[in-house]
Amino acid sequence: MKTILASFLIFTSLSANAIDPFFSDKERGWYWREEPPKEVDEEIVPEKPEPPKEAKKEPEKEPTKPEVVTPPPPQPFTAKWFKENMDNLRDAAIDNPTEDNVAAFYYAQRVAMDKAERFAQVATNVVTADPFLDANSRTPISTAGRNMLEQSATVNSNVTLDTIAQKTGIWFFFRSDCGFCHSQAKILKALAQAHHFKILPISLDGLPLGNDFPDYRVDSGQAAKMNITVTPTIVMATPPSKTVVLGEGFIPLDELKTRIVNQAGSNGTISNEQFATTRIATKPLVPSALGNDASATDLQDPKKLKEYILKSVKK
Repeated sequence: MKTILASFLIFTSLSANAIDPFFSDKERGWYWREEPPKEVDEEIVPEKPEPPKEAKKEPEKEPTKPEVVTPPPPQPFTAKWFKENMDNLRDAAIDNPTEDNVAAFYYAQRVAMDKAERFAQVATNVVTADPFLDANSRTPISTAGRNMLEQSATVNSNVTLDTIAQKTGIWFFFRSDCGFCHSQAKILKALAQAHHFKILPISLDGLPLGNDFPDYRVDSGQAAKMNITVTPTIVMATPPSKTVVLGEGFIPLDELKTRIVNQAGSNGTISNEQFATTRIATKPLVPSALGNDASATDLQDPKKLKEYILKSVKK
């Protein structure tokens, strides 16, 4: 019996050692301090990602073409109809001068001329009955009326020149060998005698101009400063330092007077009212700022158009 038990124990020990390494590895001590061995999982092969699916492109729609609206042809024998058809009628008559083509052109021309005549008749009545449109109310059309207005403007110009002479003077640049300078000197002497302008003769070559203006001055740089190279040259000088060239070369008396008045009106030497009295034509009918105000937005009605312009003129 003892033999059997001993044999059983030996067999059991051998079996345990074969099954569990604990019995054979007891020298390591207590194995509860060690982490249990990790189980090795089977190698997981990552799946290849599927390629992204391309979004389906919708077919591009052709841009919608705007609907072309063909305007109706103009009514026959209107001004627009004549603009669009007269050239064609004429060209057809020239290129293919059949009796029908030539007659069609001349009949259409006859209609256009009759319409123009009716317009002219009504226009004459409208213009002559409205003082704001009648040119005769601004500047006389007749020869007699225009002569009267010119005489009045001349008288006013002479009075204005007397006023300008009190505020300005004339510089006269000359050379002793300049033939036109001798003639210009006589013009300036007449201007000084009539309107009492003070004339300052300035010699560019340092020599006198004969017996005209013996009391002269030699140029001391004024000509170069004003870029004067031609003689005679006339300059209007307004104290303290305002100068303006009236002209280079010979200037007749009437033209010289006109230039003096114009420059005096532009630089403020005389008032606008005084300058206006020297003009033959009165001020223009249409204001320069016409159409800039808000009330000019809706002028499709002919009556409203007339009322708007008339109101602007009366202002």
